[in-house]
Amino acid sequence: MKKTFAKLTSMAIVVIIAAGTLSTISSCSKTNPNAAFLGIYAGNYSNSGGSSPDTITISAGSTSTAIVIIERKNSITLNGTINANTITIPSQNITIIGGNYPTSGTGSLTSGTLTIALSTALLNGVYTSGFTGTKQ
Repeated sequence: MKKTFAKLTSMAIVVIIAAGTLSTISSCSKTNPNAAFLGIYAGNYSNSGGSSPDTITISAGSTSTAIVIIERKNSITLNGTINANTITIPSQNITIIGGNYPTSGTGSLTSGTLTIALSTALLNGVYTSGFTGTKQ
């Protein structure tokens, strides 16, 4: 009787350990949707005045699909969301040229190349700018 109980106890422990291991492996295989976007990108910022070297950092936002985009050249921070390989930047105010102006945009990450297009409503019309760069 004691041998049977010991075998059953050992088998129960093995089953519990196996279940815990499978649970851990399963949870590790789930990836954060924004993980592919996170990092530092070096490239070029462009607008109607031409283009110049720039850096963008993308960090995780408050949810698994939220990102924070920090453009270094003009010290602009934007919040966005991702879906598959696309970025959506909803309208939000940024401070440039001494004022606050609504800005929105789109972007994508394709084969390691980040592309972002922005539209900012200034007093004299819409100002478009963009960034294209690769992950460092």
